[in-house]
Amino acid sequence: MFLHSSYKVVLSFAFTLKVFVSKERRILIVKVGVPLHRLYDFTAQHYDELYGGEQLRKYRAIERFLPSSFIFKVILDAGCGTGIVMHRLAQRGGMIIGVDFSKGMIGRAKKRLRAFRHVDLVLGDIERLPFRIHAFDAIISLTVLQNCRDPEVALKSLLNALCDDGIAIVTYVKRSKVARVVEALFKEHIIRDLDPIDDILILDKKLIKDTECAGNDKVED
Repeated sequence: MFLHSSYKVVLSFAFTLKVFVSKERRILIVKVGVPLHRLYDFTAQHYDELYGGEQLRKYRAIERFLPSSFIFKVILDAGCGTGIVMHRLAQRGGMIIGVDFSKGMIGRAKKRLRAFRHVDLVLGDIERLPFRIHAFDAIISLTVLQNCRDPEVALKSLLNALCDDGIAIVTYVKRSKVARVVEALFKEHIIRDLDPIDDILILDKKLIKDTECAGNDKVED
């Protein structure tokens, strides 16, 4: 297989995994023979260097949609990675929970967030969140849906974990398979072009319920 000279190997695991990094500091997966969460375990130590700036940029794009105060609120970062965004959330108070399916990512997040007493980290899958229903006042999930086996199931899982007047903010890669799924389900809730890579889905649970009720009333008429 031919690879341009601008790529260099940064990780080779056993004989099944090769990861390359380009000049643009993007990971190129050449061959993967391990589960995706294991890939993130092994790349966790490089994640901040590769994607830290991108994650902070996305957080700045969605920050305006978060509750103005986190006091007495419980916030979930679904797919928290190394805790880059959680660190920003924790500075605003409230109880901040992070969930990720990679032990390597959770380990890095624990080190970053050890100074905060009001944060907690959980190993779990956003398609089957290990929390009771209506547990969170707000949920954010930045560029995670593309890693899900079923993005629709993941979105339903997030909504189930959200309280009745809560808000979920989900970003996803533009012009992707995931984008088509999201747009088919929630086209009217999408905000475009606030970020160069991701579009933003704003799920206000009360608004969604009101819209569904209005639709049911029309059907009955």
